[in-house]
Order: sequence, then structure tokens, then C-alpha cells
Amino acid sequence: QGLPLVKQAVTNLLQSIEEPVAPQVLWSMNYQQRYISSEDAPNTSASVIALQSLSSDLAFGDDTLHDVKAAWQKITDGDPDTFLKFEA
Repeated sequence: QGLPLVKQAVTNLLQSIEEPVAPQVLWSMNYQQRYISSEDAPNTSASVIALQSLSSDLAFGDDTLHDVKAAWQKITDGDPDTFLKFEA
């Protein structure tokens, strides 16, 4: 539903950049959000990273970012100080 709109927006953005070599998406990730009880939530394992349940609000709290940061560190072995810092 929203994913095609996001993909089209990224395509439009990349097409608007005037460079000799057209930029490309190197990696992407998407998810579907479902609301389940904490009893039904998957456990974290070597191949699954379970985040805490989210509220149905449009905004999310800092706890969500802490969970995402922990998942990012587990996946990338990244330096915590570089989380959500992007280079141009």
C-alpha cells in the first residue's frame, strides 16, 4: 500500500540527480507492521531480531529507536556513534 509510493519517490529522487553516472539504490529494507500480543511475538535468535511492540500511534518513542539501534549494531557490528549519521 505505502511501499509502492515510497519506491516511486526514491526513483523520482534518483532520477532528479544530475550526475554523469546515475545513482542507484545499493540496499533497501521494508517491513509490514502487524499488531500482535507480546505473548505471540517471536524470540530473538541468531537469525531473528524481535523488536518491542509498537503502539498504533503515528509517532514512536525513543525506546523504539533504542531497539532499532541495537538491531543495527547486531547486524552491522557498527560503531554506536555512527548510528543514523549519513555522509554525503
